[in-house]
Order: sequence, then C-alpha cells, then structure tokens
Amino acid sequence: MSGFLKDFKDANADFSGFKKELLSYMGGDLVNIETNDSQLANMFDQYSGIDAFQVVDKQLRGVAIRVQWGNAWNTFTIRYKRASGAKTEYQKRSEAILNNKGYLYPYLTIQAYLDKRG
Repeated sequence: MSGFLKDFKDANADFSGFKKELLSYMGGDLVNIETNDSQLANMFDQYSGIDAFQVVDKQLRGVAIRVQWGNAWNTFTIRYKRASGAKTEYQKRSEAILNNKGYLYPYLTIQAYLDKRG
C-alpha cells in the first residue's frame, strides 16, 4: 500500500473517532464524502477541495478535513506546491475566490493533530 493510500485510510478512520465530539462544538451533521467512490464526490474533492459537507438547518457548507499525526503545530496548513504538479488546496481556493464566478470552495477547514494513528 502506498504512503498516500495508507495516510488517506488512517486519516478517515481516525476522523470518524472524533467526529461526534467535533459535532458537539459545530452543530448539525457532518457527511464525509471523501470515502464515497462516486464521480460527484471525486469532483468535489479534486476540483474544489471539499472532503465533507456540514448539514445545518437543511443547508450545506463545504468542509476541508486535514488529519496529521505527531507534533501539534497549533495552526493549519494549506498546501501551496506539490512535487507532482497536481493542483494544491491553495490553487483550488485561490482560483475559486479570485475568479468571482461562484465556484465552490470549503467554507470550513478542520485541522486535526493526533498523537498517534488510530
């Protein structure tokens, strides 16, 4: 299993472990679409950086979720550059905001630092 795939699976498993506590602060519900193997879910993730939706009062907010292990930096990061040349979170958000055409981008970013993997 590649490092990316392991991180992806571990992050989603760990996220489900603290989702209930997180919702006690956020309210509503949080629907993770990142693990949904559908064309629409993939488009939200790849084109807009949306990993989940928060459902509040029958309305939706796009959410980006980042889970990392080890040192808690007490901040969050938005990746600016990738060695592969793939679009980064920074590029997706900048294009969506600066084009002023109503493009989608995450309303919220959840950054979680965990001591260890689940």
